[in-house]
Amino acid sequence: MTEIIETAFNTCYRWLFNEKPTAGPKKFFKNLGIIGICFATAKALTGLANIAAGRLLGPHEYGKVNLIISVGAILSPFLLMGINYSIVKYGASNKNPKSIISTAFGFFIPCALTISFFIFYFRTELGSFFGITSTLLIFALFYAITVSFFNVISSVQQALNKFNQRGFSEISFAFLFLISFAAGILLFGKKFETIVYAYIIAFGSVSIFFILKLNSFIKPQCFDKKRLPELTHYGIYFLGSGIGSFFIFNVQSLIINTYLSPKEVGIYAAYYIGTIGIAGYISYAIYTVLFPKSSGSTNRKRLWDLSIKFAKRLLPLIFIFFVFIEIAVLTLMGKSQYGMNATLIITFALCGILMLIQSSLTQIILAQGIKASRLALFMSLSAGLLNFILCILLIPHLKILATTISFIITYSFLIIWLWKVKNSYLQMQAHDMPSSGI
Repeated sequence: MTEIIETAFNTCYRWLFNEKPTAGPKKFFKNLGIIGICFATAKALTGLANIAAGRLLGPHEYGKVNLIISVGAILSPFLLMGINYSIVKYGASNKNPKSIISTAFGFFIPCALTISFFIFYFRTELGSFFGITSTLLIFALFYAITVSFFNVISSVQQALNKFNQRGFSEISFAFLFLISFAAGILLFGKKFETIVYAYIIAFGSVSIFFILKLNSFIKPQCFDKKRLPELTHYGIYFLGSGIGSFFIFNVQSLIINTYLSPKEVGIYAAYYIGTIGIAGYISYAIYTVLFPKSSGSTNRKRLWDLSIKFAKRLLPLIFIFFVFIEIAVLTLMGKSQYGMNATLIITFALCGILMLIQSSLTQIILAQGIKASRLALFMSLSAGLLNFILCILLIPHLKILATTISFIITYSFLIIWLWKVKNSYLQMQAHDMPSSGI
């Protein structure tokens, strides 16, 4: 069986890259395969729960769920302050990861608690700012807190190369989410709160479990105040990047809610699930393995070239995959409730393709260090501003179609920018690896 798998891998690798795989690529794709299988399983389970939620709740109530997740997406970066990226960047290449992880936790926990208290205290004002009620904002805050803890734990697992554990945490989250949602529907009925509670319970439970499991790497006595400026300096750029990401991925729901209605937010969310949502999950799986690999690599230009070859070969198949999944999702959620617009299906699929390309190439660039983190900040904020302006201008006239047009323009802009600056971030060091390795 092992020989069959290895033969199949070698054949696919030669087809994709026109060369024989060496030890480096084999290890990389083995880790990616483990993560990919776990993430695919988890996404299938959470996807089924969301499809069921969309069908049971209807576009109006399901739209409220999307609003909570969207607001949670802007609150989470302020709770994290980019420390999750610092853990991966410095923990993956450090001989004493306990010091990095303990220092990161020593910063994250009091910072998250302080920001959470501030958000809770000004919940009415912040709710008005986002165009939602204070009750929805509280839901968004608890969602953001549990997601932030989950992201920090995930970063620790990546830094320690515990990819089996990382995959298991995703599957555990998915099972808990599905069970919590099903139990909530049976006990409390068809309410938007049910799926939000399911998210909070699943993220929170998995985070607590793995904090206890990884407690040997989280020791107060290992806190190193000398490392803190380095970690926060690198991380703070990703706070800005997180804000930019909100304006790229999540602001659409709030603008649609302002100009149209929660029902249209729910319809937008249904199309989003089968394309951009899946693309984001695939990108996250790739990031889980690729970012630590890039951080420790001395030949990132080769990683870039291989990623381009990979994209050229597989993107047509991925586009067909997105279209097929989107049709399946809309059918299961109910065409009578969410529609089946061919233009939206095609343009959302294009959004997913562009997202995969940009995300993979960005992870290679970001591993360069502080210089690349500054680039990420400028790119994210610029793209976020561009997408926000386009959405404001186009959504009142083109409705949901405007979100895909804005996304395609924004991501094309990002890919062109990456292509223009790549050489200055991919320069190899004097002790580079040979061209046959990754």
